[in-house]
Amino acid sequence: MTDRPADAATPHQLPSQERAGDHLLVRALGRARWTIFWERLWPSLASIATVIGLFLAVSWLGLWLWLPPAARAIGLARGALEDSLAYAQERVQFGRAIAEFQAIRFKLADMATQVEAARALMYQAAHDCDAGEPIEIEAAMAKLFATEMAERVTSEGIQIHGGNGYTTERAVERYWRDARLTTIFEGTSEIQRKIISDRLIESHG
Repeated sequence: MTDRPADAATPHQLPSQERAGDHLLVRALGRARWTIFWERLWPSLASIATVIGLFLAVSWLGLWLWLPPAARAIGLARGALEDSLAYAQERVQFGRAIAEFQAIRFKLADMATQVEAARALMYQAAHDCDAGEPIEIEAAMAKLFATEMAERVTSEGIQIHGGNGYTTERAVERYWRDARLTTIFEGTSEIQRKIISDRLIESHG
């Protein structure tokens, strides 16, 4: 026995339009289930992708972010050195160019030495990176040393220029402002010191 009314139509007896409508309804329900499934799964996948992305950014992209500021800082320091050399030879005090005074000459010597030391450190990190070697600590060292060197060298450049170095008539004041910024962006000096010290302790732990 069945409860189906005598005049009820079987699925095969339904008009084609009704059967098509039932088929579309089934497909819509299936899509709805998949939509709900992905809506619940997607946040988890997005979180995993974010973690992986941050790891890669710190492990690899960070290296490319640290070396360019080091190069920029070295360029600023080099500009301050060249301008200071030229100014020291043209600026006359007490009847002679200030480049003849030992105090000024020693400043120039220290500036040039620091520029070359930073350049060598950065070139070595870049060379190792091109060779496919891990350079996290080397890149952090290059960024730290070069940017803080640039701030010192450009400051000495202002000192050599005297009051003229503090005015916008001379580029050395802009060199100092830009050099000061390199110690802050793309990872502050404190961040670089943390990275270096962490890796040193890990390698000797």
